[in-house]
Amino acid sequence: MRRRTIAAAVLAVVVLACATAVAFWTTSGAGSAAASVGTLSAPSVSVPATSTGAVAVSWTASHPTPSTPALDAQVTYLVQRSADGGTTWMATGGTCGTVSAPTVTCSDSVATSGTYLYRVTARFHSWTAGGTSGSVAVNALTAPPITARPSTPSASSAPAFSFSGGNGTGYECKLDAGAFGACTSPKSYSSVANGSHTFTVRATDGAFSGPPTAYTWTIDASGPVIGAKPSNPSANSATATIAFTHATYASFKCKLDAGSFTTCSSPASLFALNGNASLADGSHTFTVEAIDADGVVTTTSASTWTVTTTAPTIGARPANPSANAATATIAFTHASYSSFKCKLDAGSFIACTSPANLNTLNGNVNLDIGSTRMT
Repeated sequence: MRRRTIAAAVLAVVVLACATAVAFWTTSGAGSAAASVGTLSAPSVSVPATSTGAVAVSWTASHPTPSTPALDAQVTYLVQRSADGGTTWMATGGTCGTVSAPTVTCSDSVATSGTYLYRVTARFHSWTAGGTSGSVAVNALTAPPITARPSTPSASSAPAFSFSGGNGTGYECKLDAGAFGACTSPKSYSSVANGSHTFTVRATDGAFSGPPTAYTWTIDASGPVIGAKPSNPSANSATATIAFTHATYASFKCKLDAGSFTTCSSPASLFALNGNASLADGSHTFTVEAIDADGVVTTTSASTWTVTTTAPTIGARPANPSANAATATIAFTHASYSSFKCKLDAGSFIACTSPANLNTLNGNVNLDIGSTRMT
């Protein structure tokens, strides 16, 4: 009984005299036992002289003395950071915070550049022992600026983005609601649909990532809408035009048939697109594309029609010479058209159908004796 009292007294003295000392019974159970008094060794803390936003912190393991594996496994470590030379201490992030033995390393995520100290406090039950690192100059991860990007709106379905900086060792990118993935600058995409999109990039350092930079833009790669255009078929080979618009863009390029695209405006003169020459009879195709602010063109829109300028074919008509001055008619047809205009001699063209009554074309007056010509 007296030996227990002495041991308890020794334990009490150690508790009051040394904050880093520990005292524990080496065995449990009834009966008498000798008290064993020891210390908790302080960790030695190491950090690099410089770091990005992910600071690697390491320390030596702390051991209660006398040490056994079972007792060593009960040690935990509290890792803290100071930005004012050790006057105040703050919680750490990343894999730091509270670490359990046997782990003696962690990585802290620092969002603000500056000079920091790290303190690691070992804990064994109610006893503690601490160690402080040297200083580390942190150049924290920052949002990388996007240096090249498509205009908005854009006609490109294959956008590319350039970026730099951020103080990291790499980058992660994503498009819209997709997941972040490792990337390099420039980052390109393909077959991106029309509509609003957001590109996001962030700097990384190992498992840590910095604040993101995002850019939102709109893609409209649709072709222009063709409006007024020649009928098909058309007899207009010289003055025909084609009109077009686009809901997003105001600049256009046009071409006729196999010609090259040239800058144009609506309505486009087919005569001008044909090298200031009338269109030949046959099939023709007009193509137009819009241009965005970056000079990227949209998909094309086209219109195809046939030019036919051949004259109607005259069929049944008065004999030459003819004595029929009152009821003579002339018939005519056309392979492409069904509407006609006729005139007699120096008269004016008026709408007519086949067969045309010459008396009607003559103002309902019988033809005079002499030469008469219907056109």
